[in-house]
Amino acid sequence: EYFPLKNGNMPYSRANSINQLRSALSDLVGVVENFQEVTKKDADRLEKMGKAYTKQDKSAAKKIGQLEVR
Repeated sequence: EYFPLKNGNMPYSRANSINQLRSALSDLVGVVENFQEVTKKDADRLEKMGKAYTKQDKSAAKKIGQLEVR
């Protein structure tokens, strides 16, 4: 029978031991969590930029509308 994790080794994988696999998975989880934080901050920044652009567009539209009335 095939027991890939018997004795803590994984002979048919690139990982030399189950501990290396665990540490690699732990590192991956950490990277994904950091990426999630960065994308959340970026999403907040983009939302603020969108609101600022909307405000400027409304202001510009109002000024253009005043010019057309004259």
